[in-house]
Amino acid sequence: MVFTREHKELVIEGEKWIKSTTESYTITTAFIITIVFVAAITGTGGNDQNKGIPNFTNHTAFTVFAISDAISLFSAVTLLLMFFIESYFPMNPFHALAIQ
Repeated sequence: MVFTREHKELVIEGEKWIKSTTESYTITTAFIITIVFVAAITGTGGNDQNKGIPNFTNHTAFTVFAISDAISLFSAVTLLLMFFIESYFPMNPFHALAIQ
């Protein structure tokens, strides 16, 4: 209780800083998601026009690329959702105590 009473201004400043930092990272993460999504959709090496499947489907490097691209897309989307949640619902454990 003493800490939160004495440092109420620091808690408020910290929340403002977290919100501004979250907004900056959200924009960056959205750009990363866009780039990774485009890389996943287009595929490396193009598609076979007759069959409609990627040209390098049977190559190990293409499989590694596809798996790593899927992991990076999943990670970036998860991070973006975490930033959205943090910007709307601050998860500061001292927030409830600072209001008192």
